[in-house]
Amino acid sequence: MVASRPMREFVCFAVHGLELAAPIDHVRETIAVRPITRVFRTPPSVAGIISLRGEIIAVLDLGALLGMQASARSDETRIVIVRHDGRDAGLLVDRLAQIREIAEEDIASPPPTLSPRVAAVLEGIVSLPDHPVCILDVRRIFDAHPGPKKLWVVPGADHVGAQLHSEYDTRLLEFLEEHGL
Repeated sequence: MVASRPMREFVCFAVHGLELAAPIDHVRETIAVRPITRVFRTPPSVAGIISLRGEIIAVLDLGALLGMQASARSDETRIVIVRHDGRDAGLLVDRLAQIREIAEEDIASPPPTLSPRVAAVLEGIVSLPDHPVCILDVRRIFDAHPGPKKLWVVPGADHVGAQLHSEYDTRLLEFLEEHGL
């Protein structure tokens, strides 16, 4: 009798031709791209924020986070909503790929020749017959997000700290403060 190998499921997606994957247990959902509101004083890796069924979610541009060009938007562009320790964030990706089952033992450490910026957010790499798949460490993505300590976003305002105009503005500021932004 052959012992079964421990398998894990991953949601796969592409960014600038590179196939990446997130553990399925960290993926809340995937959604079509929608308008993203830019936020003052954020790094290029922060695409902005969206409202998803009344919840404000920060969206990270995975291309920019990995040191590549910012992601271009198309009909295939998606936002992968990931969760870690009760916090959610969106990852802007070029397109979704398939869900893959990968044996735990097939996940190798990132090679030392990989950019430190990329290796910092990877759990490992899997070599498939025709291409590699980079496995993201969702916890490290949350930890690597280098945002400023306070952000003020007031839709329609032309300056920081403008008067709040709606319940939406108030909820948004509460969200940003709660997450240390």
